Amino acid sequence: MDHALGDARLIVAAADVAARPLRGDAEETGALAARDRYMAQEVISLAERSAGKVAVWTHNGHVSTDRYAETYPPWGSTSGITTVSATTPGSAVR
Repeated sequence: MDHALGDARLIVAAADVAARPLRGDAEETGALAARDRYMAQEVISLAERSAGKVAVWTHNGHVSTDRYAETYPPWGSTSGITTVSATTPGSAVR
């Protein structure tokens, strides 16, 4: 049953995003902001249900470290290049 409820939430979220204008106005959030909010809710829900660590592959524009500033270790990669860099939480990236 949990999977069915999760699937139903994703369908509602997709329909909500599809029904919005790409960019919102002062009264309504646009599709891009709504999509980011739904993605964040899914990651938070997954992290709360997980017994271990969670890895998320996303564009850095979608990731806000405010909530997980101490536990979010960002890493970066560039498509087409095999180099990957990582930092520990709180360290400076150079």
